[in-house]
Amino acid sequence: MSVKKDMKPFVREHRAHCQFMGDAAEPALNGYMLTVACACGMTFGRWMAPLLAAEDLVALVRLN
Repeated sequence: MSVKKDMKPFVREHRAHCQFMGDAAEPALNGYMLTVACACGMTFGRWMAPLLAAEDLVALVRLN
C-alpha cells in the first residue's frame, strides 16, 4: 500500500484541526521513518523501505 493511501484516513480524521507538520528521519540503508503530526497531538508514522519510497515517488511523478 502507498503512503498516500495509508495516510488518507489520518488526514481525513484530523483535517478539522487545520495544521499538520511532516518530518522524515535521516535515511538509513533499510529506509527511514516518515511522521505527520496533527495540531491535536496525534501522530501518523510509517517506516519507508527504499523500494516503497521509490514506488511512491514514481506514482507521484506520473500524476504530474
